Amino acid sequence: MSALTKTFVILHVVMSMLLSAGIIVFVNRVENFSTNNKTLDTQRKVAESRANEAVAELAAVRSNMQGVQQAAQSQIARIQADLTARDKEILDLRTQVAEAQQQLASDKAALASTSEALKVAQNNQGTLQGQLADIRTTHDKLMQQYTEANLSINDLTNRLSQTERQRRDLAEQLAALGDQNTGGGRARTGAGEAGQAGARMAPRQDVNGVIRDRRPIAGIPHATISLGTEDAINKGDRLIVVDRRTGDFLGYVDITSTDVQESVGRLSGPRINDIKPDDEVRARL
Repeated sequence: MSALTKTFVILHVVMSMLLSAGIIVFVNRVENFSTNNKTLDTQRKVAESRANEAVAELAAVRSNMQGVQQAAQSQIARIQADLTARDKEILDLRTQVAEAQQQLASDKAALASTSEALKVAQNNQGTLQGQLADIRTTHDKLMQQYTEANLSINDLTNRLSQTERQRRDLAEQLAALGDQNTGGGRARTGAGEAGQAGARMAPRQDVNGVIRDRRPIAGIPHATISLGTEDAINKGDRLIVVDRRTGDFLGYVDITSTDVQESVGRLSGPRINDIKPDDEVRARL
């Protein structure tokens, strides 16, 4: 056998071995690729399932948000309707007060006329005794009407004051609900902190009142105090609340609305839960 033939035989053997090794490696890699492909396909299906679940959860959350917004809008509409009804009632009460005052003025004019007639009758007592008796009867009736008119005016004034307080309470609730609907809890908390930070102490040092009642408005504790604009109390003032028995400091009341003889404010401070009716309200400790 020649050297060339031997060389070709050796090359054939080497090439056969390389081919066998390549086939073995290819078969192993094909199996690995198949396994990896199945694993990736399973992962893809799991990812698609999770994505579908996430889309469903997002749709549910959006539906819940729409329901909450619709409920808030309905509540705001009801409160606005209540405010409109209160305003109409206030207008009617004011009309009644004006009519009562007009009747009172008419009664006073009639009373003045009767008094003048009484003076004339006294100058002619001898001939006008009968007329004098009639005038006295008319005078008594007018005085009775005058008294009844005063009682009616007082009653209408009290009803007007109560209705005005209810209107202020409804307005504060409407403002608080508007804050919740547009800003959420964080906006309301920020607004409360900003309101406390911007509150100013009452300019007068000699004001002294009491807590008349305490109630929550939109979940925030508020109180009505016995100080108003006639005591130089204005919206935005901060007053101090102390225990009526011990004189201990309890917290603050930040004025949100005022009337002539009383005001409404938001409560805050370290012992806010201890604040109760009849506790003292001061400008300074």
